[in-house]
Amino acid sequence: MTDYLVAISVGPVQSLIEAGRRSQDLWCGSWLLSQVASAIAAELDGKPHCSRIFPSPHLNVSEQAEGGEPEANIANVVRAVVSANNEEALKQQIARAKQAATSKLGAIFSDVLDRENLREVGIEPEYWAQQQNDILEMFAAWVAFKPDDYQSASQRLGELLHARKRTRDFLPMQDNRSGLHKSTLDGANNALTHALTNKTVAEKLNLSLNEVERKKRILGLTDEESLDALGIVKRLAGKHEQFTPFSRVVVDPWLQSLSDDHLQRLNDLYKPFYEAKRVTAVKGNQGYYQKLPYDGEWRCFLNH
Repeated sequence: MTDYLVAISVGPVQSLIEAGRRSQDLWCGSWLLSQVASAIAAELDGKPHCSRIFPSPHLNVSEQAEGGEPEANIANVVRAVVSANNEEALKQQIARAKQAATSKLGAIFSDVLDRENLREVGIEPEYWAQQQNDILEMFAAWVAFKPDDYQSASQRLGELLHARKRTRDFLPMQDNRSGLHKSTLDGANNALTHALTNKTVAEKLNLSLNEVERKKRILGLTDEESLDALGIVKRLAGKHEQFTPFSRVVVDPWLQSLSDDHLQRLNDLYKPFYEAKRVTAVKGNQGYYQKLPYDGEWRCFLNH
């Protein structure tokens, strides 16, 4: 058997993470990459003659890939030493790792689509799936090496992976319908939320005003905003209550100055808004924000 130093890269990093209006959008883009990379690492871990280099072999990536509490954010490049009889056997193993990543992303998207019954608001599974399939870019490179030659093999591997990324395939988007609004987060893909911002479409789907408003609140959707499949997932996927929104961080110095009495009154006022899904809870940062464990977006009071 031959030892191969293997690297599998998941992307696109910049366009996946940067497109967002809310802090949640930015966090979820990074979280998605971490989950997909976890699935690749877990698939390699489950094979004989494979030793992971990073993410750290001490991380329980299998539990994280299955949706458990993340031990750490995992970078978008997985590196391992894989022993295989030949390059063809190695390619098959890499293909299985890539398929694990695709399946993980598909499971996240399916969960979001089913959880809030988004089909009720005119989101068609066909176009949802098309957009989902356009998201990931995965590249792999490998180099045969001997244990005493790791440094030069690592340098060569980096060069090969960089070259592979620069020769990517530029495939057309699968959802290529024309004359539709684009996502306001990045302008790339067709929007799928038009039933929530277009009264005529909502009426054709027999959606009540209350149902439209409820879905918009869940998505944090404004009347001027349109979201594609990725944008919707960024609003709903993951245990985002562990992520402290910027609005809550900003308001914290003022809250620290309040008495326990005032804080209790604020908590009592906020609870109904949380139960109505107008605000989100804050559970991260080791309990630092528990004096008022909500997102701190005061605009909800202005409407009532």
